[in-house]
Amino acid sequence: MKHIFFSENCQIVAASTFYAHLLVTDAIMAPALLKTSVEQLILLHKHPVSLVRIICLDGLSGFKMDSLSKYNELHGLADPVLNSVKNIIGDEFSSEVNKHALLALTRIVPALPKTTVTSKLGDIVLKIYPFFDRTNEAAVAMACFAQMASFVQNLGQRVHGHGGGEGGLPDDVIDEKEVKGTKELYKELVNQSLVSLLLHANDDGDTKMAARDALAKLFQVYDNKHLDKVRKTFLEAKFFNYGDFLKEFCHVEDCHYITDMIPSFIKTGMTYFRYVRKIWLHENLILNFLFSRIGDRKLRANAVQLVTCLITEGLQSKDDLEDPEEVCKAMAKLLQDSSPQVQVQAASSIGKICICLGAGSGQRRSLSIEN
Repeated sequence: MKHIFFSENCQIVAASTFYAHLLVTDAIMAPALLKTSVEQLILLHKHPVSLVRIICLDGLSGFKMDSLSKYNELHGLADPVLNSVKNIIGDEFSSEVNKHALLALTRIVPALPKTTVTSKLGDIVLKIYPFFDRTNEAAVAMACFAQMASFVQNLGQRVHGHGGGEGGLPDDVIDEKEVKGTKELYKELVNQSLVSLLLHANDDGDTKMAARDALAKLFQVYDNKHLDKVRKTFLEAKFFNYGDFLKEFCHVEDCHYITDMIPSFIKTGMTYFRYVRKIWLHENLILNFLFSRIGDRKLRANAVQLVTCLITEGLQSKDDLEDPEEVCKAMAKLLQDSSPQVQVQAASSIGKICICLGAGSGQRRSLSIEN
């Protein structure tokens, strides 16, 4: 029985590899054959063998409608392709499936009709941002998020054909009212992920650059002069000072999507203060959490800086916080943190925070300027 099962799996791997190759190759293929390949990969993409799922996702990432003949054959599969890639994200954490699904999502979004993507915008964003704090998928997830920001920013532009093709393809355009509504929805959705991106902007390696790129593209969506200045001065500049960047970000005005959310950002930032012992019972939760960055000392130190700036530079009134004393207590606990880096950051911030939360708005602003 084991031999039969192994033989069947080998045949499925071979078949899925063949279909995937037809979609990603640069060679000219008959549209009908491409349609068959897409249909087969959709059928196989949830196969119990991880390798098969990865091959299917890599194949579906090559989905495009860059000629009239391809469009006529494939436009009816655009929605199933997006659903297949989107829905598999987060299914399991024991392989590279999530990483390949995020890569596939990044690649297919520009190739799909705009209405196909906008109709599932909420689901897509909610699928992406939980991976910002995972070691293996963080940079890929942020690149995917940046792609979504670019998609939303360019939503009002007329695209001749899907994927940039020509030859009589129908224009991919949506009306101005829907563009505005989609951008409003997107700005509301990204509030849940903004704190994580701000923290990872001072991270290490690929994650750092991916976070900055995602923030740069996101700030363009807000269409705010101050955020444009922050983007050009810090995120797209050769030199980057994290403390100055956070201060300038917190000075944003005329952008209620951010200013109204500052108390919530403070609360979210404080969730990164805690050091979490990695003890779980369920296998999938273990695999998920072992690669999570929650409790990471680098992010804890960054969170201290972010929360401090949000309070001293951005918060309009201490009355906007549910429990100002809770912030001071949480900061005091970090003075005994296991990381010297976090201890130093907390020691340099706790005085400012306690004074600001005990002062009036005028006193707080003068303190902010002095520091």
